[in-house]
Amino acid sequence: MELFTHKQKKEKMNAKQSFNWKEWIKENRVYVIVLAVSALFWVLISIFMGYAPFGNNSFLTNDAIHQYYPFMGQYRERLLEGQSLQYSFGGGMGFNFLSLWSYYLSSPLNLIILLFPADGLDFAMNFLIGLRLVLCSLSFAFYIGSRGNKHDLRILPFACAYGMSSFMIGYSFNIMWLDSLALFPLILTGLEKLLKNGKWKLYAVSLSLSLWSSFYITYMICIFLVIWFFFYEFENIKCFFKRGFLFAGSSVLAAGMACLVLIPAYIGVSQTSVNEQLPQIELMTTFSNILAGKEGGIFAFSDPVSVVNNASYNANLYTGIAMLGLALLYFFKRGIKISSKLKMAGLILLLFLSTNEKCLNFIWHGFHNQVGIPNRFVFLLIFVVLLLAYEAFCNLKKYPLWQILLADICVIAGLSALYVLQRENISIKMFWFSVALAAGYMIMQIWYVIKAEDRKFVMGIMISVICLELLASAVTGSKLQGGITVTDFYRSQNDVYEARKLLGKDLYRQELSNPTVENEGMAYNLYGTGLFGSMVNSTMATFLGNIGFSFSSNHFGYASGTPVINTLFGLKNILVLNGDASRLDNRYELSTQTGNVDVYENKQILPIAYMCEPEVRDWKSLNADYFYNQSQLLHLMTGKQYQVFMEQEFQLKEQNDVEVQIIDNQQFGYLSAEGSRKDHIVFEAVVKEDEDLYLRLAAAYTSGVQIFINDELIADKQLSNHFYHVGDVKKGDKITLKIGIQEESVTFGKISLSMYAYHQKEMDRAFEDLNSESLLIEEGRDGYVRGKVHAEKDGVLFTTIPYEKGWRAFIDGEEAEITPINQSLIALDLETGEHEVIFKYTSPGLYAGLGISLLSLTVMVLLCICSRRRDAKENSGGQITEMEKGNED
Repeated sequence: MELFTHKQKKEKMNAKQSFNWKEWIKENRVYVIVLAVSALFWVLISIFMGYAPFGNNSFLTNDAIHQYYPFMGQYRERLLEGQSLQYSFGGGMGFNFLSLWSYYLSSPLNLIILLFPADGLDFAMNFLIGLRLVLCSLSFAFYIGSRGNKHDLRILPFACAYGMSSFMIGYSFNIMWLDSLALFPLILTGLEKLLKNGKWKLYAVSLSLSLWSSFYITYMICIFLVIWFFFYEFENIKCFFKRGFLFAGSSVLAAGMACLVLIPAYIGVSQTSVNEQLPQIELMTTFSNILAGKEGGIFAFSDPVSVVNNASYNANLYTGIAMLGLALLYFFKRGIKISSKLKMAGLILLLFLSTNEKCLNFIWHGFHNQVGIPNRFVFLLIFVVLLLAYEAFCNLKKYPLWQILLADICVIAGLSALYVLQRENISIKMFWFSVALAAGYMIMQIWYVIKAEDRKFVMGIMISVICLELLASAVTGSKLQGGITVTDFYRSQNDVYEARKLLGKDLYRQELSNPTVENEGMAYNLYGTGLFGSMVNSTMATFLGNIGFSFSSNHFGYASGTPVINTLFGLKNILVLNGDASRLDNRYELSTQTGNVDVYENKQILPIAYMCEPEVRDWKSLNADYFYNQSQLLHLMTGKQYQVFMEQEFQLKEQNDVEVQIIDNQQFGYLSAEGSRKDHIVFEAVVKEDEDLYLRLAAAYTSGVQIFINDELIADKQLSNHFYHVGDVKKGDKITLKIGIQEESVTFGKISLSMYAYHQKEMDRAFEDLNSESLLIEEGRDGYVRGKVHAEKDGVLFTTIPYEKGWRAFIDGEEAEITPINQSLIALDLETGEHEVIFKYTSPGLYAGLGISLLSLTVMVLLCICSRRRDAKENSGGQITEMEKGNED
């Protein structure tokens, strides 16, 4: 059966041919104006701030520069060069790229980066952030328009308020959230269509896109949608259940279509260090501190919250001073049921209470304690406040004068009370600007009500002033956020790219010396050892931390290294950018130069896999001394005791304004006075023999570390958890280590320090033992390694590939069981003889997610076909079945 009759097809074709852009723009003029004004505002902000391409500045602060920028850079290269999207050796010694993509990069809008050159990535990302924020305003306008106000220019300031709120300014660096923030009003539009007349397609598609782009933010949206569903006033109980099943079914269908992203993302998240319990019900701070904090709050020209390093409960609540009084006015409006007002009041109170109550806050944040970025769900509160404010704004002339006065006086009184309570947080300028704006809006609203003949003029003034206030606050907020210059963090980019091309892809590892950010090497797809992100395998991070890598719950990385680490983990090349290479492992020699990049090569390195003694599986050291742990690992690998490191003695020499307690020969506790101070602790050692000296320091709250040889400064840097190669020293040399303590930091802490002499001859012997039975790689690429190895006796093929469930191993064509070392590194048991070994990787959840997504998409298409058939029957006067009625849209 044809879906459309010949007459209908002809009418559709004529409609397409007669499409009139002028008529379309006229019909959608409010949306066009919102798009144009919000885009203009962001262009003006970009020009003022000097964001690329208008200068060298950038939106890319905080996680954007540390994570999104390098991830985007590698994603772009993989797409353009046809590299694997399942696995990457370009960071973290190897990682599940699909899982990382599903968490950070899955938005279809990110494909825009393909239109920009590699050194234009900062401009591309600035553009993507600005585009998404403009789409936030546009989608809010669409939501209001869908409620029957499509041609109402009064939508403009409220749409701008959503896209330019302090929440958007403060958290705009979280690029992966912005798609869902823009889709949220569309999702709600779709839900209301579903609840009102059963039209479910917009809801399913927009929710699926949001899940695809950011499942984390969409989780918060889904909680809100459930609340919104139960707040909806249904005609009867039958309608409630009917729409409830449609709501649930559409939601499942949306999730199904996004499973290609959701399943790999879930698997990636499940391997992180997440083990948190539901907290007790208690308040975290005062509500006045949230409304008027040093960052965030409701005052105009406030400094938006972005990232905080300590416990913070501030919230980015500012969305325009006018909205406060207008939202209050909503509750005075006649014609709205008391039950509806109570529901809206309850929703606002629930969301606001959640900013301060631990248990509710924990639930909104995906059953996690908020860390670094507080109150990420506040965009929902802003949305509801704007919705109520718009309702009041549209009915302003219907309000009695006393109600307008009462609402605005309450706002002024509230701002004044907050200033008194939180005077240390709110500047006098912020207070008076906010009060002046509230008073100005009150005067304009009174004028609007009293002078009926001036209403169009006054309304135009109010719209203009609100928009200008939002623009001024957005500029102020952006200025306070500061922005960054990408080239300060990602240095000599073209030179690094050229150097990497010369290095090839031989599966040996490369690192940048002294990287400015954790993932700097990832941006260039260097085969590095470090990774910083939410998908970090916590078991792997702990394992590497025990042998001296810097690590935390979401990060591990190369901490300057020692010769043992460099050899065992195949660290062949170090790229030195405009720096001093004198502190490198002595075995590194200059091999090539490209612009500002000097490439150093170490020939005494092992490949990605080599034979070890079976006892290597017993290595589970938690000793605080990384040098000892490395020696133990080397011993278990070879079965021999190599004296690669010899511990050196040192003494506590000086303590300035700080009390130091000696715990043992490497551990020290300190206690200092509160307030501003310039504390420091000095350690000293005298060299007994000519040595190649290394030291290791682990200390929190340091303001800097100075290292002296015979009172001559050789280093002045941060060494909070790093190795440092002091270098060749002579008998009798004095080594001095001066550790500064941060001002205004906590008054107590621990310092762990050790010094060791390195013996190259011992390392030569250990290297010969391990290299003699190493894997000869015949083919290697991301997610695939094939080679041959000769095992002189039964043992363990030890690899430096992080263990993940997606890996499969084959020995001489037959699949073999992978038995990882400490659940961290891939290893195989091998018998005596020569063997061909193959490692293959397939992202866990890829095929399951793809299958479910394709199946769900097929269901979606079939339902759409059924819907068209229903429309065709309806137009032709045919009978419509009950099932087809359920597919209407």
